[in-house]
Amino acid sequence: MTARYVCMIGGGSLYYLDTVAGSYKPVGGGFTKGQVYDFMNFNDILYIANGEDKVKAFDGVTLRDAGIDAVGSAPGVALKTAPNGGKLVGTYRYKVAFYNSRNFVTGNPSPASDPVVTSTESDAYATGTVAVTRNSDSVVGAGTTFADDSHENAIFSLDGDEATYPIELYSTATVIHLDRPYEGITGTLKTYKIRGTKVALSSIPVSTDPQVTGRRLFRTDGADPATYYYLDDISNNTATTYNDNISDDSLGAIAQVKNDAGDLIFAHARPPRLAFLETYKGRAFGAGDKDAPTKLYYSEITDPESWGEATFNFVDFDEGDGDEITGLAALPNMLLVLKRDSIHALMGDSPANFVRRRLISDAGCVSNASIVEVGRLVIWMGEDNVYSFDGGAIQPLASHIAPTLRALNTSRQKFIHGVHYQRRRQVWFTCSDGASTTNNIILVLHYDMSGAGGDPVWTKFDIRAASLAEVEEGDDNTVIYHGNYFGHLCKDDVLYNDGFGSTGTISGLNNSGTSTTLHDSDAAFPTAGDGLKGVRVRILAGTGSGQERVVNTNTASTLTVTAVWTTNPGATSWYGLGPIRAYAATSKVDLGSIVDHKRLDWHHVEVSRESSASA
Repeated sequence: MTARYVCMIGGGSLYYLDTVAGSYKPVGGGFTKGQVYDFMNFNDILYIANGEDKVKAFDGVTLRDAGIDAVGSAPGVALKTAPNGGKLVGTYRYKVAFYNSRNFVTGNPSPASDPVVTSTESDAYATGTVAVTRNSDSVVGAGTTFADDSHENAIFSLDGDEATYPIELYSTATVIHLDRPYEGITGTLKTYKIRGTKVALSSIPVSTDPQVTGRRLFRTDGADPATYYYLDDISNNTATTYNDNISDDSLGAIAQVKNDAGDLIFAHARPPRLAFLETYKGRAFGAGDKDAPTKLYYSEITDPESWGEATFNFVDFDEGDGDEITGLAALPNMLLVLKRDSIHALMGDSPANFVRRRLISDAGCVSNASIVEVGRLVIWMGEDNVYSFDGGAIQPLASHIAPTLRALNTSRQKFIHGVHYQRRRQVWFTCSDGASTTNNIILVLHYDMSGAGGDPVWTKFDIRAASLAEVEEGDDNTVIYHGNYFGHLCKDDVLYNDGFGSTGTISGLNNSGTSTTLHDSDAAFPTAGDGLKGVRVRILAGTGSGQERVVNTNTASTLTVTAVWTTNPGATSWYGLGPIRAYAATSKVDLGSIVDHKRLDWHHVEVSRESSASA
């Protein structure tokens, strides 16, 4: 069974929840606290961006920085001094790149080495005539003494026949070993020649990046100084020397790509410090670079860890109005580029035909995390409305709840998170109401329901959720998770659960308490781990009714809250843990009364011209 992980970030560290095993594990840290995180899945690797840190990559085992830094210095080169020659004839240059063999990631290479010029053929080893006979894969020279290895890569002729036979292996005192058996080699060996030389590489850089497992070598051929081919891998991150004796016709593929000007370049730059990521037409796209807030960056095709040369691949959406990119969303025929006060699109499927297009000038997006894809529809939160776009027209969805939107804390708009709850056919947005310094409400769009005026139905929940995610569990059922502000991952809308859970006592009568406690002698509050820390407790009736506090610590029968009660609970105080307060609004009906139940049953509001009722 394929493992499924729910990944979350808290306190600057990444964790994952195995939904099958029901356990979570820490993965690694290095994230700046208090940021908004964006996630992209590409080739079963999770990429994480927040605009402050380097883009991270998690493959289910290891958390690392995405991409690899370029090599800063060129390797040294010299002709190999051995007298036996080699396969290289011409002028050569070398480059070296750091390499991660586990994830097949290569960084941009070093500067080019100094050119090294190898020798051409010579008659340095010319001899007199020697009778030879074929012996398996060897040529035996009768009565002749050879220096060991002296004839590696030599060529020779038989009886004046200028056909040549390369000697690839080595020579001993009386035998020259060939690279392959030659049928019918007999006669008089007349001439030896040395063909080319070898090149010795030295001072090959090593990396301090723990993901680097080796180095990748690139080389020109003997005739073209500008085109680099794959040469070989050094399968460790320690060796600093390498001897090259690979002929031009045995080199690997060209290691470069063409840029927009048609020049061959290496394009393995690691991504800039992006705030959000999206996939489109086989590439990764990103934006939110603090130093270039109007630039849309893109990776090489099928390679989300290679973003061009040192200047990166990008399309600039700067129109001189200071409007920065705030979000990205992919549709089948365009990449939606959302700015704070305008909406744009990138058309085309490759850099050769990318085209910018402005779609609308009087609406924008306040948070990339608010962008939700519902089939081929994109929905997001704007400054004064919620909008949808299907590739043709942009539609407002929340004009009739404008007072609610205007009451949101504008200084925390970037923290608005959205999620598509497919099972309920809803979109949830977690927001900050009024002067709240946390996301303390959830606005729910029922996109398949409408009032008499045709406006969508909205519901408001008073649930504190820092972030939201829809998760497909092992039975293919989708559920909503939210992260709270106490390091907890909560599952919503299941087993009367609004994030607290159903284990133990969830409501009861207070027996006694103080200005910061509530005591129920009949309770059985859960105490494992952090217990109920972070859960809200509300006085539903009796003394102090309507007050709500957050649990700091608890025992099996006593709750200690984080702030004092305005009115201390008394013997008539009926409490509830994790209560939901809910409101619903359509264009014709406003159900403003508080519903104080442990779980909100999902009411369908039917509105007719004659009357309205809730079921």
